[in-house]
Amino acid sequence: MKITAKPGTQLETIFKQFYEQMENGKNQVFKTVEDEMSDACIRLFDYAGLKNIDLDDYDYKGSDTEDYTELTFTESMFCIIKYITDGFYQYEPQIILNEIFAFCKSRNIAIMWHIKKKMMFNTLREYRHGKKAY
Repeated sequence: MKITAKPGTQLETIFKQFYEQMENGKNQVFKTVEDEMSDACIRLFDYAGLKNIDLDDYDYKGSDTEDYTELTFTESMFCIIKYITDGFYQYEPQIILNEIFAFCKSRNIAIMWHIKKKMMFNTLREYRHGKKAY
């Protein structure tokens, strides 16, 4: 799979996170979907902070999202990935987050609970999880 985001950028990291989710969903490897979705959200929160984007200034409940109820996991991830890779929503992480929230709701995933647990877990890990660079 060819990554269309610039190497070394926050957007590339987010894209890779979604690709991992797709692969994990297909192969049931190591991490859970909830864990991967939490990681993607946390990275989007970081990206929004980096770009000074106010995530509270968005109508998550009143906005239009894709309907993920009839889509397979792989179809759902490709649907979310298109929001990242088409460049149109590149600087609007709140829209991508909203799609993740809609997907999680369709699968009865309590994503906010998982995000909080993942953030608590991450506080126990060493800086950059022992890696020299991302």
